[in-house]
Amino acid sequence: MGKEYLIEYLPAARKDLLGTVSYIRNVLKAPIAAKNFMYKIGKAVERLGRFPYACRVYDVGQPLEYEVRLLPVGNYNVFYVVESGIVVIHCVIYGARDVTLLEI
Repeated sequence: MGKEYLIEYLPAARKDLLGTVSYIRNVLKAPIAAKNFMYKIGKAVERLGRFPYACRVYDVGQPLEYEVRLLPVGNYNVFYVVESGIVVIHCVIYGARDVTLLEI
């Protein structure tokens, strides 16, 4: 079996997840959907530990130290980089959101 990469969430990514879950649960009044959202994100990110290069590189329009990769999960996108055996989750955002202004 191949190498298992560690998963690390940056504080911004944790904030994105908590904000989304709170919105789904409290504003949309859909606690089951919020739970399902977290489950789907968790399972998708867990797979990155085994296959960190499976997702496409996201072109940010400028050279960076690490390639930014995009993992689509339902209507949301998980942006991450792979650094020295660690998958670092930078942000989780709604797919229709304009990401050109984000600092990834």
